[in-house]
Amino acid sequence: MSAYWTAHPDFNHNPALPLRQQFGALAALRGWRKRSKVYNREWEKCGREEFTFQFGSDENRLAGWQAMCALVGVNENDVPASITRCKQLLRRHWVNIYDLLDAQRSGTIAKTHPSCGALQHYTISKHKIFPLKSAKGNRFLKVLLIDMFV
Repeated sequence: MSAYWTAHPDFNHNPALPLRQQFGALAALRGWRKRSKVYNREWEKCGREEFTFQFGSDENRLAGWQAMCALVGVNENDVPASITRCKQLLRRHWVNIYDLLDAQRSGTIAKTHPSCGALQHYTISKHKIFPLKSAKGNRFLKVLLIDMFV
């Protein structure tokens, strides 16, 4: 369990359920109003800590990159054996970071999109925008970034 959830021992966290659903239940328990400063700050912290828990923080670890490749639907026989090749492959897959986390949590393949524009529309309409500052500071996430508001 990620550090985020262990910091809330009175909350009964289910690691197989979608992150937003679990966070929403915690927010309701804590009385955090949607889109308030506290809610937004905690949602950002939750996503950042969950990502670190799921994929690690060592961007030089090949296993983390390979796990991300598998989650976007790359056949296990086709998962690259180098970080550079994993990055190249991931840049060709349009996936929302929160969906990637949910896929890892549930043991499924992440929902991918046919284009950058489709991912932009989906991400904005579903309010699944991962905080830019957090993503830019993580080389795993930096590979998945797209321009959201062009």
